[in-house]
Amino acid sequence: MEEKPTIRYRTKRFAKKTLLDWGERNVGTYASSMVFFFILSVIPLLILLLQLLPHLGLTRFELLDFLFQLIPEVGYGLVAGIVSEAYRTSGSVVTFSALTLFWSAARG
Repeated sequence: MEEKPTIRYRTKRFAKKTLLDWGERNVGTYASSMVFFFILSVIPLLILLLQLLPHLGLTRFELLDFLFQLIPEVGYGLVAGIVSEAYRTSGSVVTFSALTLFWSAARG
């Protein structure tokens, strides 16, 4: 009677076949490309969200008061500066960041 391969042997053989198959199909290359364009699309998304803050109907002080309850004291100065800058800047950044967001999201 033929002896059945052990679970350890089958697992090792499966892992080896999977890694070889992934190498042949360039899974690492495609994964790194996808992550690059995902990160590239996150930055314009954050810019777009920051530019839409003044249109929420909240004043800058109401928003900062709300964020003060959520953010630790160490990071509050940085966030307050970003929010204040978002309330000062013009709307032309919105168009640029939206276009960049859609382009980079379509590439990934």
